[in-house]
Amino acid sequence: MCQLSSAWVNISKGGEKIQEAFYVFEELTQKYGGTPLLLNGQAAACMLQGKYEEAEGSLQAAEEKKSDDPITLINLNVMAGFAGKPMEVSQRYISTLQDSTPGHPFALALAAKEAEFDQFAATYSASA
Repeated sequence: MCQLSSAWVNISKGGEKIQEAFYVFEELTQKYGGTPLLLNGQAAACMLQGKYEEAEGSLQAAEEKKSDDPITLINLNVMAGFAGKPMEVSQRYISTLQDSTPGHPFALALAAKEAEFDQFAATYSASA
C-alpha cells in the first residue's frame, strides 16, 4: 500500500518522479500480477512521458483483464486523444463506459454536459 501511494504521489509531482512511479508500478505488476489498477498506473506514467504506445499496451492488458473497468475505459479514451486516434475510437470507449457503468461519476458528468450542450444548442438554433 505504501509503494502504491508513493507511486501516485510521484505521478502528481511530475518531472523525474514520473519515471520512478512507472518503476514502482512495474515492480508491483511483476510481484502481484497485472491488475487493472496497476496497469492503469503504468499507463498514466507512460502517458505523462509521451509514451503512448506503451500506455496503450498497458491499457489493453487492463482491458483484457476486465473489459468494463471504468478507469481503464476513461484512460483508453484519454490515451486515444493524446495519440491522435480517430474520434470513433474515443467514442467507442465512451459508449462502452456509458453502457457498462452508467452510474459512474464520469459517465454521469458527461451525460450532464451533453444535456447542457443540447439545451444551449436548442436555444441558439431557435433564435436563428
